[in-house]
Amino acid sequence: KHTRYWMEHHDYEHRLVLPYDYLIQPGSGPTELRKLRTFLEKGYGDAGGVPEFRSPMEKIGCIWDFIVMKREDQGTDRG
Repeated sequence: KHTRYWMEHHDYEHRLVLPYDYLIQPGSGPTELRKLRTFLEKGYGDAGGVPEFRSPMEKIGCIWDFIVMKREDQGTDRG
């Protein structure tokens, strides 16, 4: 029901479907995160007044790794 609502009420160019499985995979995750960033930036441009993302596009892989691949040693002297 939830997905159908969004598909019926938003035009193709105003929606982005990111499969969770793709987002968490090391091979496709950073690419999917780049797609999300590009999609959000495009929408922000239409709204006006919303600042651009502060992280450079080339840092997306590092950001993805930090968020998705969080390890037990992160935030410690070892991580």
